[in-house]
This record gives sequence, C-alpha cells and structure tokens, in this order.
Amino acid sequence: MTKSIPILAATLWLFLSPQITMGADGVLGVVGLPDDAGCPAFAVWVPLTEGQATEGVAWYNNDGGTPFMNVSAVAGEITDPEDVAAATQLSEQVYGVTGGWSEAWFTQPVGSETAGLYLIFEVGAGDGFSHEGAGGGAGLGYEEGDGVITSWFTGDGETWHAMKETARFAVHPVMSAGKSGAVLVLGRVTEQNEATENALPEATLSIEAYPNPFNPRVSLAFSLERTANVSVSAYDLRGRLVRRIVSSEMPAGDHVVVWDGQNEAGAAVPSGTYYVRVDDGRRSTASRVTMIK
Repeated sequence: MTKSIPILAATLWLFLSPQITMGADGVLGVVGLPDDAGCPAFAVWVPLTEGQATEGVAWYNNDGGTPFMNVSAVAGEITDPEDVAAATQLSEQVYGVTGGWSEAWFTQPVGSETAGLYLIFEVGAGDGFSHEGAGGGAGLGYEEGDGVITSWFTGDGETWHAMKETARFAVHPVMSAGKSGAVLVLGRVTEQNEATENALPEATLSIEAYPNPFNPRVSLAFSLERTANVSVSAYDLRGRLVRRIVSSEMPAGDHVVVWDGQNEAGAAVPSGTYYVRVDDGRRSTASRVTMIK
C-alpha cells in the first residue's frame, strides 16, 4: 500500500518520508499538486547519448479516471527544466491505471541535441491531487533516489522546484528500438529562439473536423504554407495509434483528408472519443472527434 501525500507546490519534497517501507513495486508513495496551482506540472530528467531516443514512458499513476493533459519534452541540461510553454507535445490526454504502473507511447521517438531532455507531465485545470486512488486527481508515484536530482515540479509552469536527491518520481523512459519511424530531435530552446529571433511569425497549424460526432466517416481539413511531408493519424485516449490515415508529401494549400472510422486492421472502431493529429514535420496539431454508432 502506498502512502498518499498532500502537496504544497513549493514544498513537495518536505513530505517525502525516508521512513516509508518500499513496496514490492518499488514505489514509496504518491505525490501531486493542488488545484490552485496555475500551471502544475512534473518534470523528469532523461539523459541521452548521441543517437539515443525515447519512444514512450512508464510511470506509476494515481487516478485512472484523471488524465494528464499532456506529456511533453524539452531539451536541456540536468540543472533545471525550461518553461512548460517551451516544451514539445508528445502525447495528449494521457490516462493510466489507478494505483499502478502505466505506459504511454509518443507519436514518434524523441531525442535531443543536448545531454538529454525533460519529460514533462502537465496537469489539467481542476485535475489537481487530493488523495490517493480513484477520484484523487492527477498524481505520480515516487521511488528512492540515487543521490542525483532528477525530478522537478512547478505550480506556475516557469519556476521549478527540485525534489531532494533521496527521492525521484516513478517515471521511466521507454528507449527506442529504432523501429518506430523518424526521430524528432529537440534542440536547446535558447538556441532555437536566437535562430528565429528575426524571422517572420509563422502561422499556426490548425485542423477542422466535420461532422463531429461522426459515423462512419469524418473529414479533416487543414492548410499548409509550403510543401511538406505530412502525417495524419488517429489515436485513442491512451495515446495508442489507431490508424495512420495519411503519410505522404503534400503541396502548399488547403487539404481535406477523410478517416473512414477504421483501424490499421481495417476493422471499424468502436464508439468513443479519439484524437486526430496532423504533423507537417515542423508543427503539429490535434483535434478530438467522437464516433457514435
């Protein structure tokens, strides 16, 4: 049985008791951030050597009914993470099981031009932690640390607080086996900003889904500013790929792609909510769609 821990955003580490007995799963307790935090998030440092990438994440989850709004990543050094706003989204609306180890997969493997990256679990508004287990809100398990600070938390998305080196979040990257497609390599945020400081602002990528709800087909409309290799995919609420709808080069202009409501095996998907994502290699966006039968 793990121990639930009420959290004050700036003093989370004070509640991590070294006297708690480690369970069979290696988890010492559960931690979270309150609803009154403006932009609550957790970050875990993942060191990467050249050529390495991570394609997913395993973590000890508190409440299976409450998703993390996003799992994202930002390149950097072990000293502290960049702002949450600078992170690149890897998976959206990430659910886990209640009181157990869970897994989520990214839309593509991610690497870093720096010594590593931070995986960031973003908590949605109103999903803050109140207690352990079902209905208790978004929370992470924690484990015994190894003397190195690798875990951080923030209440505002900008000011990060380090966990004590004696504890770390129960979050483990799933390293890529090199069979999951092209790797998204993240660069240092400050270097990216300097390189684009004088560039004209680029229009955001958006997607319109209609009809929504749909049965059995939904049209996905989007526009490209230039020729690009585009992927359009559907995912379930756990971030698992349901259907690779399109993966091809497309010219600049307006486009409409149709998802026929089938999975990769050609079978009709069940009623429920899905996410459709468009990625042009530089930008990506997602939209929620609902299949009703």
